[in-house]
Amino acid sequence: MTAAARPGPLDAVVLAAGLSRRAGTFKPAVEVAGRPLLGHAIAGLLPWCRQVVVVTGHEQGLVQGLVAGIAGAVTVHNPHYTGDMFLSVQAGAGALAADPAGFFVLPVDCPFVEPAVYRQHEESRRVRRQRPGAVTVHNPHYTGDMFLSVQAGAGDPGHEPLHEPLLVA
Repeated sequence: MTAAARPGPLDAVVLAAGLSRRAGTFKPAVEVAGRPLLGHAIAGLLPWCRQVVVVTGHEQGLVQGLVAGIAGAVTVHNPHYTGDMFLSVQAGAGALAADPAGFFVLPVDCPFVEPAVYRQHEESRRVRRQRPGAVTVHNPHYTGDMFLSVQAGAGDPGHEPLHEPLLVA
């Protein structure tokens, strides 16, 4: 199945460009239950996302090797991976298919998110719009209307106004 044929209107960006200095080992390649963390991240996203873009940086060849052969997943290199993490978000957004309905951003060291969580998140976004003043938390999802702003570098979407919060019910 090709990336364009994947189910769901959303895409994903997996951040795997960092140096992993504090970890002492390269996190995307750390194996858990016989699979690298990067493999777990991609596997969790593919059932829900049309396309998964993995951002490389440090250890570019190793990351490309981990992604090779996974239908629906591609890599893009961030040559500025030693800079701000948002530069990797921008690199990933720049490699997404034009005008996605939205996209998730997932750090490679947080791979154990079940696809049902992504579906629940989308439903929560709809509910939140109907419940002004709801309590919110950090949200890994960028809406389609944020796509061009992210690509243009109009600020870190981790802060308002670009970033939409997730409803906590």
